[in-house]
Amino acid sequence: MSYVVTIRDNADSETVEYEVNFPWSDYTMFMWKDGNWGCDCNREGMFAFAKGIEPSCDPECGDGVRYSVLRAVLEDGTVIEIEA
Repeated sequence: MSYVVTIRDNADSETVEYEVNFPWSDYTMFMWKDGNWGCDCNREGMFAFAKGIEPSCDPECGDGVRYSVLRAVLEDGTVIEIEA
C-alpha cells in the first residue's frame, strides 16, 4: 500500500507529487514533521526523484525550510494535510 505526497520547493513554489511505497501508519506524520523525512536533504532527494532526475550527492541539510510537504493522498482518496 502506498500514498502520494505533494512536495513544494519553497524557493520557487514548484510542486511535485512523490509516491511513497510504504503504508500510512500511526508514526508517519511524525516522520514527515520531526523524523528523517522532515529534513531538507531527504526531501530534496524525493523532489529530484519525482522529477525523474538524479538527486545531488551532497544535499544541504535543514529542518524543512527549503521544502514543504503539503499533503498526502492515500490510496482510498483520503487527503491528510501535513504542512499546507
